[in-house]
Amino acid sequence: MICNKFESCSAPICPLEADFELRPYLNGEPVCFYMSEYVKPNSESTLIATIGVDVTNAVSGALLSHKCSHGAIYRRLKRASTTPSRLRKRVSNDSITSSALQKNRSLEPDTGIELSKNTEKHESAGDACG
Repeated sequence: MICNKFESCSAPICPLEADFELRPYLNGEPVCFYMSEYVKPNSESTLIATIGVDVTNAVSGALLSHKCSHGAIYRRLKRASTTPSRLRKRVSNDSITSSALQKNRSLEPDTGIELSKNTEKHESAGDACG
């Protein structure tokens, strides 16, 4: 399995590595993005939809390990569990973007102005406000 964040991740504990339990974790080091997301309420289905069942199961298994059940990494994950999901927000934004692109509309509040129309409508809408 390969993590899609592999190139940019600097977390020393990767749930996809077989020997992650042997690696040290020092206070203040980054934590795996997907581990931080998994501990949030109702996040498993979002993770499965984003990274697949196998990777989600690896993340889940790592969180159940002795390595993540105490110490500095446990405290970081506990704190992460109380913050809003960055992945769910990203998935929601991607859905909105995809929907808007399919409809060929702008992402601005619904003004009824389509991107495919010429700018005369934009100018007349602006004149109506001013």
